[in-house]
Amino acid sequence: MKKLSDRDLDIMLSHWREEQAPEEGRLAFRVWRRIALREAELPDGSAWGERLARTLARPAFAVAIVLSFVLGGLMLAEARVQKGEAVSSEALEVQYFRAIDPVSMATHRHRQ
Repeated sequence: MKKLSDRDLDIMLSHWREEQAPEEGRLAFRVWRRIALREAELPDGSAWGERLARTLARPAFAVAIVLSFVLGGLMLAEARVQKGEAVSSEALEVQYFRAIDPVSMATHRHRQ
């Protein structure tokens, strides 16, 4: 069976609507007319938004977005760990110099 494109389906649907709407009083005709009027009222910007939503809903883009958030979180966590290690390294250095240099320990006691 031949796969139909969206354009082919739209053409077939418009022909079907024309065939189905000979009299004004039918419910189907009124429904299709209301749909056509609503579609005509939509601004052009809505098509852009719909295209963006369809693009972002694709699995490849969804995976890319999730992956970027995970990598960003890992980078922030690594930066935070490095900052903590720098602070603790500095504190260890100060403790080391106090332990091997009694003069610095004596001056430190006088400061407190």
